[in-house]
Amino acid sequence: MADTDLELQRQEEEYRQVKTKARAAEAEYRAACQNYLARTEDIRRLERELASAQDSLKASHAVMLQADEKNKAVKSEALATGIRYEDRKLAAQKLAREKQLCTDEKARQLAQRQAESYRLQQRQSQQRAEAEQKAREACEEIVRQGIQRREKLRQEAAERARARMKEAEEQHTREDKRRCDERARAKSQQHPKDVHFTEKIPPTPIPPATPAKRWFDRVERAFADYSLMETFPDPPAPLVPCKKPYCVASKPHRALSACPCEIERLVTSLQLPLKKMRQAFHPDRFWKCKNEHRKGFQMKAKEVFQVVDAMFGKEKGVA
Repeated sequence: MADTDLELQRQEEEYRQVKTKARAAEAEYRAACQNYLARTEDIRRLERELASAQDSLKASHAVMLQADEKNKAVKSEALATGIRYEDRKLAAQKLAREKQLCTDEKARQLAQRQAESYRLQQRQSQQRAEAEQKAREACEEIVRQGIQRREKLRQEAAERARARMKEAEEQHTREDKRRCDERARAKSQQHPKDVHFTEKIPPTPIPPATPAKRWFDRVERAFADYSLMETFPDPPAPLVPCKKPYCVASKPHRALSACPCEIERLVTSLQLPLKKMRQAFHPDRFWKCKNEHRKGFQMKAKEVFQVVDAMFGKEKGVA
């Protein structure tokens, strides 16, 4: 009987140790839960602590199961001594159920907080998207108004430029006519015997050069020696920009201000052999240029060359 009591005491001591470990695990788990409530933003760390607490609880359950197996072996002896082993077992099971309920409640609260956080993020994302959409619409409206104002100013500037050009041409024509009249009057007032030369018909006034002709004059002067070029003879940009979709879309990526349509119009108005123009603007000819200008000149020449080459191909195909 003494041996049985000792064995029973040893079993009770083991059971108390197991129960102490279970209570320690429970205290650790409750501390982790309280830390989670105090710091809800650290969800991932709390999940790891919760998993650790659950592992400890599982370990405690495993120890309890081992104790139950041992208690089964000494159940008959425990009943003889009047110990209510079944009561203790029921109490342990009740405690385990309470712990499980507590764990389930914490998990439910965690899932609820995660759902609330997700809904809050969704609302914030939606509000941010709406604000960005409104900002984009406002920017587009500002850009559209700016484009309209700029287009209006450009048209007004073009009209003023055309008026100035027309006035300058009229002034030039009047000056030429006045000079011709003055020369004719001076010759008519001279005495015939003082005149030692044969009268000549005054030359016809030379009309002012067109923008295309002035541009090609600059091209010939610049291309006379590629190695001495300092500036590229850019084709003059039109007073009214081209509205074709391709020209508008390619404007930010072009090296020249003039679009392909304007270059083709200038080349056509010159009525020069396209083969000559094609050779003059071939990018390979600009390898003689200075290093600091070579790449930029080749890019600009390539844009003119592509237009002239396409025109040359069409002309050759028609011929």
